[in-house]
Amino acid sequence: IASITINAGCGNLYIKKEKFIKNLNNDSISCIRSGDLFSNESHDLIKNADLVIFASAWRKWEVNYIQQSYENLIKVYGSKFLFWGNKDLDFPSVKKLYETGQFKINTTYPKRLKTSQINDDIKVQLGEFFIDPYKFFCRNKKCSVVNNEGDLIIYDGFHLTIKGAMFFG
Repeated sequence: IASITINAGCGNLYIKKEKFIKNLNNDSISCIRSGDLFSNESHDLIKNADLVIFASAWRKWEVNYIQQSYENLIKVYGSKFLFWGNKDLDFPSVKKLYETGQFKINTTYPKRLKTSQINDDIKVQLGEFFIDPYKFFCRNKKCSVVNNEGDLIIYDGFHLTIKGAMFFG
C-alpha cells in the first residue's frame, strides 16, 4: 500500500494543471508547488499498482474534469481505478468542543448536502467506478460516526480513525 498526497482543492486529476488552474483561486501557487499525478513518483506507483483508489475532498469544479481524467488514466495505465467520494459531515471541530467544554460527541451527524450532491454528480459520470461512502454509514441524511462496537470511525467529520479505515476497508 502506498499513497501520494495532493493538496485538497488542487485537483486530484490526471489533466495538466494549466487546463484547470483558473479554478484554484487563492490556492494556485501552493497547488503548482504541490505534488501531482504527472510526477515520476506518481507514475511509478500507479504503473506498479494492481488497484488505484483516488480519495479526495472533491470540489464542484473538479466534477467537470473527472471523466476526462479517468479516461486519460485508462489510456496510459489500463482499467484499475476507483474513485472514493466525499464523506464530509457537519461535525463540530475539536477546537469548538474544547472551547465550549462539551467533550461528548453525538453518534450521528448530518451529511453536508453540498458534498452529497458532488458525489451524486461524480457517480453519474463514473458509474460503477465511483464509491459513495455515504451509502455505507448514512441513513435518512444522518451519518454514524461510530461502528457497531461504539468505536469512533470519523474524528473530524472527514478523516477516518484507524477503526474507521478498518470499517470502510
